[in-house]
Amino acid sequence: MQSSNKHVEEFLQSVCNEIKCKSVHKSVARELENHIEDQKTEYVNKGFDEETALKKAIKEMGNPASVGRELDKTHRPKTEWSILAITSVLVILSGTIQFLFSGTSQDTSYMFSHFLLYSLIGIAAFLIVYFFDYTLFSTYPKLIYTGIFIMTLLVFVFSNKPYGGFIYMYYAVLLFIPAFAGIVYSLKDKGYLGIVISGLFYLSGAFLCLISPSVISLLLLTISAFTIITTSIAKGFFKVNKKIGFAIVYVPTLLSFIILIIKAHEYISKIFMIYLYPGFDPKGAGYLYLMLRNTVSQARLIGSSLNENTIIPLWNTDFTLTYIIARWGYVAGIAITALMAILIVRMFIIVSKQKNSYSFLLSLSSTIAITAQIVLYVLSNISIIAPIQITLPFFSFGAYSFITNMILLGLLLSVYRRSHLISDRFKGTQHKKPVLSFENGKLTIDFGLLKPKKLQ
Repeated sequence: MQSSNKHVEEFLQSVCNEIKCKSVHKSVARELENHIEDQKTEYVNKGFDEETALKKAIKEMGNPASVGRELDKTHRPKTEWSILAITSVLVILSGTIQFLFSGTSQDTSYMFSHFLLYSLIGIAAFLIVYFFDYTLFSTYPKLIYTGIFIMTLLVFVFSNKPYGGFIYMYYAVLLFIPAFAGIVYSLKDKGYLGIVISGLFYLSGAFLCLISPSVISLLLLTISAFTIITTSIAKGFFKVNKKIGFAIVYVPTLLSFIILIIKAHEYISKIFMIYLYPGFDPKGAGYLYLMLRNTVSQARLIGSSLNENTIIPLWNTDFTLTYIIARWGYVAGIAITALMAILIVRMFIIVSKQKNSYSFLLSLSSTIAITAQIVLYVLSNISIIAPIQITLPFFSFGAYSFITNMILLGLLLSVYRRSHLISDRFKGTQHKKPVLSFENGKLTIDFGLLKPKKLQ
């Protein structure tokens, strides 16, 4: 808000010159100008002419440089040191593990040197995203989502890797998730139609997962997307009747799940048989599950339980935690898992502190994407669920995984860094009217697209 009075403009400019965070200049100037106007009105009511009243109001505000320096202290970006510390410890531990792995055989001799290279790239990517103004992503959410979709599809089509784009789909999905949060944000006032359109965007990402094919990518995308949509409905972002909103999301999902069970009942029943009785197919589908379960069950509290007969496939990537438990004992595995648990808690604390809808959804999406990987990885490595190909963020060997997760972490901490400077506060509400209503001989279909009058 710009004032027409040159004295007010000069005062506001002097104040803003002391505030380093330029993105808050407009809101600070608006608040100060309103305060000056209020003070001027009081002096006018006391009998002063407008020019004198304005000068007295400005003088009462104090020295503009001093006011600016005080406001600068309260409008500085924040740093979440605990998450940075935990992540740093995990990266150092990962580097140590890669160094130890590099000395085991010629096949793994490259691991530490590769780790040094991609860790530097990942840290650079983190810093770029961390210092970038994340609110700019909210301007073109559909363009960002569509861009990721097209690039992923092109990689899938032109990839010469086995199974097409499978190797890339996992990492593309991790970027899809915060982009999907932007989609939901852009549709948050669109009522039931907003929920349906959000679902269609999810299905476009799910389509890529299916043609890859990558079941784990589909699982990550589904967990994240449903968490984002469900939370948005619960908080009233779509401004709909919550029960109907949940029904729109979960009734089709339940029906699709039932159809899947009917169509693939033999495959699904085989999976359940492996869980209930791993010896059901010890040389086939249950082989890896039995191997990992036996390795974990034979591990010691401290020290190695490995012997010449111990075989852990993909021990340096997908099942590193299993290998660590077997090599150094349960204590080492529990320590790493505990660090991951603390990281998850700290991330969700950041989510809970967000006061505007876009910051909330973006931080939630990054947190869910990282958390889902950690939970699934740990459960897979200790044989609670079937073995799956997934990475442990900030720890597993692999450039794509490390860089992508550092981008997600950069987004999360960028939100925390600037969210208290964003003035857009979300006001969730619930659309009380039914979708279909019949009154005075008229059938009304209300999709909840109009904002309730009390929010106008």
